[in-house]
Amino acid sequence: MLGSITPKRWALSVALVGLVSLLFAAALSFSVNRASASVPFDPFLATRCVIPSEVFAPPGANVGVAADFFNGENQIINNAPGLDPNWSGTSFTGSEDNGRIAFLTAPGSGSLTLNFSAEQNNVLVPNCSGNTIVTARAVPPLVQLPPQVFTNPTTPPPTIIDPVGGDSLLITPMTGGTLTFGGTDIIAPPGTFGNDWGGFGLGPLPSPLPSSPGGLFIQGSSGNDVFTFDSSGNRNVNAVLTNAATICLPWTNNDANTAYRGIEGIHIFRLASPGNWVMLNTNINLLTKKACAQFSRNSVFVLGLDPAPAGQATATPSVVLPSAGDYAPGSGSLALLGIAGAGLAGLGFLALRRSRRTTAK
Repeated sequence: MLGSITPKRWALSVALVGLVSLLFAAALSFSVNRASASVPFDPFLATRCVIPSEVFAPPGANVGVAADFFNGENQIINNAPGLDPNWSGTSFTGSEDNGRIAFLTAPGSGSLTLNFSAEQNNVLVPNCSGNTIVTARAVPPLVQLPPQVFTNPTTPPPTIIDPVGGDSLLITPMTGGTLTFGGTDIIAPPGTFGNDWGGFGLGPLPSPLPSSPGGLFIQGSSGNDVFTFDSSGNRNVNAVLTNAATICLPWTNNDANTAYRGIEGIHIFRLASPGNWVMLNTNINLLTKKACAQFSRNSVFVLGLDPAPAGQATATPSVVLPSAGDYAPGSGSLALLGIAGAGLAGLGFLALRRSRRTTAK
């Protein structure tokens, strides 16, 4: 009788061990999955920053350096909460945007090294420390050319008609002029049209654009159709300016967030011909939030944003630990644990069944 009871207890013990193993594997798998799913992507968490490697400035000039912060999806987040940028290495003359932009006096000769690091909510921002070298570079003397003098013609100035939904301005040869409409500026120097009367018109941006930008750029928040007028007040489609004028388009924080590499990815594009967009040499003003470029022909001008290269716009994967402990078992370990539990449970029930048959006999 005792011999028949012992195998039963042994078989029952094996079965119970197997069941416990299965339950433990299932519970651990549920805990890891729940912990992984409970950590969503944070668009305001800085994962890296970008600073200039070298800046050139005239000796003794006031120069600014700036850092840009990015999240895991390569979106610029310079206004994210908790950011604490820190420039060091010299005496600074001022700063803006919570210290993200720092101003200093360039050295009289040679170069100096600035150090940069940043924290967010008292935690160091990863991939966000380095040096910027500020080098003094003397400006070559300008060749003094005799000033070009423009005179107004003796004929009366023409009447210029505003484009539909826009505005226009007569440009005098002697003084030039500035046309502002809807946040866009056209700055015409003296002699823009030589010694003749001329004019500029600013109209709204055609919608849709006359030609698609394709993959060249992402259309930004601003743009205009720019017209020129001749000395008779008629539109001159093929006008070539004697002196280049400047167009300034406004940009927004959303433009900077959308452009790859932040404000460095903001440009002005000109439609040179159907399907042919030309990127102009663009200067970005951080204070006025305007992008400016020179031009010598009228056309459609649009704010263009650099698209992210293929494969570089995805979120950076983050390591997720379980809610307790510092080790998250992989799927292979959980599978082996489950198989072992199932095997032990099956072996225990098989032995228990055989034991009952033996007792019955």
